[in-house]
Amino acid sequence: MEQGVLSNSDKEYLNNLAKFYETRQSLLLPALHLVYNKYNYITKRAMEEIAEFLNIHPIKVFEAVSFYHYFHNPENKPYKLKICTNVPCLLKGAYNVYMTAKLYYTSSKNIQPLIFLEEYECVAACDKAPVAIFGNKYLYNLTEEKMQTILQEFEKKGIIP
Repeated sequence: MEQGVLSNSDKEYLNNLAKFYETRQSLLLPALHLVYNKYNYITKRAMEEIAEFLNIHPIKVFEAVSFYHYFHNPENKPYKLKICTNVPCLLKGAYNVYMTAKLYYTSSKNIQPLIFLEEYECVAACDKAPVAIFGNKYLYNLTEEKMQTILQEFEKKGIIP
């Protein structure tokens, strides 16, 4: 990812989007989403490149990345597994789902370099609790068994089932 985070087509897309905003700084969140959706994380180099493209100070990009939990991935791993541990999910077993994922994660040396595991406050899908977001895919009505199967499939095939 370090060489040219924003491709020419990405820059063209953002330049076209700029027509709808008063300032280039307003493109910060669309640019961050573009990079995050492409790589599943945002490196320091990516933040610097976005800042340069938008002609803003790099600290402004860092502030946005650190403020919006969506972009949080301090270890720059390719995938994030966010398990909701808010009250509705907890009442339906999210703690056990999270602990299953954590135990699997700590015992598997194959997926540790790939996944950043975290508790998440709310994913706005309480009617389908417990819920997790793996990469950009929502996983609903989770159980300990489902989480175990999902992680096993991911470890075998390298894709989110």
